[in-house]
Amino acid sequence: MSSAHHSAPERPAGRYGTRGPVRRHLRLVVSVALGLALAAWAVWAGLGSASGHIQADEQGYKIVDDSTVVVVFRVAKPADQEVVCTVQALSSTSAVVGLQQWPVGADAGASSVQTVTVKTQQRAVTGVVDGCRPT
Repeated sequence: MSSAHHSAPERPAGRYGTRGPVRRHLRLVVSVALGLALAAWAVWAGLGSASGHIQADEQGYKIVDDSTVVVVFRVAKPADQEVVCTVQALSSTSAVVGLQQWPVGADAGASSVQTVTVKTQQRAVTGVVDGCRPT
């Protein structure tokens, strides 16, 4: 038994051509493009979070009558940032029947409880906060 070292079979000369610099160049171009795309995404993601984390959590709601809902929610945000929160009243079919844009000033601090009265077009069955964003 011999322990011959096996290498990749030789390609017949002239049959397949030679691997030229084009393939290496293409690989380099694709690698650079992917690297640039990744760097651009990292910058975009970093700028998106530069405004700080904003969170709104519903604490409760009360259906006052056929045209009014009161929504209570807690807002957590950077202490010096102003935000606006979208508060909605929803019908039994989940249609938006009332909408209020509610500003929360920097003077509210990092965490505050907000109470918002939303006027509705018809009776709502719930009140929700659709989110808050920087102003």
